[in-house]
Amino acid sequence: MKNLYNSFKKQMIEYDANFHLLKGDVIGDLYKWATKMHNHGFYDLYGWSMFLICNALLSNRLTDRCTPYMDELKAVAQKHQGYPEIYFLILQGAISFYFHSDIDKGIDYGERALHLFKECNYEDQLVLYHILQQLFTVYMSKGEIILAYKYASLALNCKLNKAFISRKAATYSWLGDLESKYTNNISAAIFNYLKAAEIHKKYDNHAFYSTTLNRLSKVYIKQQKYTEAYQTITDAIKISKEVKFHSMTISFHITLGEIYKYLGEYENAKACFQLVLESEHIIDQSAIANTHRELGLMFTDIENYDKAYEHYQEALDFYTSKGIHSEQVYITLNIASMYLKQENYVKTKEYLDISQDIKFNDMKAKCAYFEICYLYYKKIADYKKALDFMEKYIHTRDQIDLEIDQIKMELSKVKFELNKV
Repeated sequence: MKNLYNSFKKQMIEYDANFHLLKGDVIGDLYKWATKMHNHGFYDLYGWSMFLICNALLSNRLTDRCTPYMDELKAVAQKHQGYPEIYFLILQGAISFYFHSDIDKGIDYGERALHLFKECNYEDQLVLYHILQQLFTVYMSKGEIILAYKYASLALNCKLNKAFISRKAATYSWLGDLESKYTNNISAAIFNYLKAAEIHKKYDNHAFYSTTLNRLSKVYIKQQKYTEAYQTITDAIKISKEVKFHSMTISFHITLGEIYKYLGEYENAKACFQLVLESEHIIDQSAIANTHRELGLMFTDIENYDKAYEHYQEALDFYTSKGIHSEQVYITLNIASMYLKQENYVKTKEYLDISQDIKFNDMKAKCAYFEICYLYYKKIADYKKALDFMEKYIHTRDQIDLEIDQIKMELSKVKFELNKV
């Protein structure tokens, strides 16, 4: 029986290591293996196989096809608990978070999976890694940075089978996102992105290597290191073309266009953005909205205000339809700034009022709003209100800086404690 179990486990490692091939007939073959493992009472391997099937279908947004497999896994989990239940909780958390935008449920399922894993005294490091990765993702999305960092660090400490070591590159990439977005620790962000890129390159994960280079290029843009940003993103585009990663190849042109825009090479920037808008390969519609915004900013720079407004409106329509309030605010403020540049104070005030009516809690968006209000009231010589908004701007900016410092301090404590383990 042990030899049979080991034979099944070896096959499962092969399936998981080649997760990207799980589609069509391969899923059917894996389900046959799942049935065999269930019949032999190998419920941990059964849960693993069902997890892979559902994960593959969800990755391709085939939620309807995933449902019967989820129902079967749930029934087995209720009867045998342990690993099948843990795998079910991880999947249910992913569905809640990615498909229903319910962060709290995503956290609840993840924490329940982790609790059950510990309660059962399990030691499977790959399962633990999946749980920790999911918890990192949902906590980061909620803005609970300390917990996100803790779970990411624990995920990196998982002792994975050699076939799965490359998975840790994703954790390094997301830690880079965390450091870049929430702590403004650019050197730490670059370290993590380079670490991720090194792992992807070592294991020939060309597609993921190129996406990591795109992230790294954006950090260089943040530093205004446009030469490094240009070299990095052109490498990403070259690699993604070689592996026929069409959607990413196109989306990387948003980053390239941004670089050209900052360098004042507007025709090249326009060509990059236009390539994105005209492509059939873009799946993520938010990338289209972001491209319209970049075109709005570019046309504002070159004082083609009609074109700028047209693209801003396209972006605003998308964010409004999706209820993404912070982005709605940023776009309306972009439009207000455009009108302020034209000294059209009536339209400036109109869009400042629109942005004020949008419900949002983003501190950076509030800071941007207060700054433009200050500039507007200064322009119309209402110095009392200008001063009032300048004080609000400074107060909010200081709050943001204080929050970043507090996060850095808490992260230092977490890093110290984790290093002792």
